[in-house]
Amino acid sequence: RLGIQDSDELIAIAAAAGSAVKSDSVIKTAPTEKFIEVIERLRQNRPNRKFFCIGAKSERKYVDAMNICDETHVFNLCGVLSLRESAELLRRCSLLISNDSGATHLASALSMNHIVWFGATDDVEFGPYLNPNAVVYRVHLPCAPCRQSKCDVELPEAFNRYSRPYCLSMIDIEQVVKLSEKKISEQTLSSLYFQVV
Repeated sequence: RLGIQDSDELIAIAAAAGSAVKSDSVIKTAPTEKFIEVIERLRQNRPNRKFFCIGAKSERKYVDAMNICDETHVFNLCGVLSLRESAELLRRCSLLISNDSGATHLASALSMNHIVWFGATDDVEFGPYLNPNAVVYRVHLPCAPCRQSKCDVELPEAFNRYSRPYCLSMIDIEQVVKLSEKKISEQTLSSLYFQVV
């Protein structure tokens, strides 16, 4: 139904973390431009990649506002797939990139390649559980994880170019892209190994 070809490399994105439905969604959701940049960079590296934004129906508008979904290479599936369908899609993906959200726990259940961004919430308490293929990405600030519903930190003027919460706005896209390519290549090599054996 999504027009997936065998040659396509599938990457899942969970850009929202409740989309303001939950009280802590703002402190768990990275700015849209971070996800946009990651998708664009990963697509430049390999044009045959397809990206599937997953999440609840309440997160659909957040993903629509990214203005990147063309329904050819980047799809907004928020609220479209059931939990079981989301799990099946993730099972076929080479990687999931997400905030601290429900998708994190689904990815852990599948033991899939996963990069999860943490900010104000605690990755030790809420991070990917028993998933050896998951990587927690966190910008190390002395205030994180603060677990606060709003960012009160006062940083030097040089940080004014970042929106709050600083811990998610300072994500280094270059690092994330390199880490993503590494995780995908590890899975590709692993798949080839199992096919040969």
